[in-house]
Amino acid sequence: MEPALYTFDPPRTIAATLTEYERHLGATAGDCAGSVQLAVDQLRDLLDPIEAPLVTLTASVARTLVATAVREWGLSPGGMRRSLLAPIETACRFFGWAKERGYVGKNPFESLMLAATPRSTAGFPGVAVTAARGWVA
Repeated sequence: MEPALYTFDPPRTIAATLTEYERHLGATAGDCAGSVQLAVDQLRDLLDPIEAPLVTLTASVARTLVATAVREWGLSPGGMRRSLLAPIETACRFFGWAKERGYVGKNPFESLMLAATPRSTAGFPGVAVTAARGWVA
């Protein structure tokens, strides 16, 4: 019997990775069952179709997801309300976790996040306030 020269594992799907991520969150100290379920539900909604390979979600696809969210919510990319940013921030954390494990080469949401910018506070010299992060769409 000849050994198989080229054997490939099927690509890791978003669904399989979400299942593993859910277990990871459940084992993480401080994450209650409700917050784990909320994070997974947000990811399932945002990243649908979840049976697609994980690597198909590229930076351009992530940019489209953010642009669609901005358009649907009727907000400017840098001015989204915190509660509406949650699914996108959850996706950024999810892909950061997947990158740490070698499941993806790059976090597709990483380049879309605007850096926090310091602002001076009038009347309080030496005190700076950091503006909220936003998303490039």
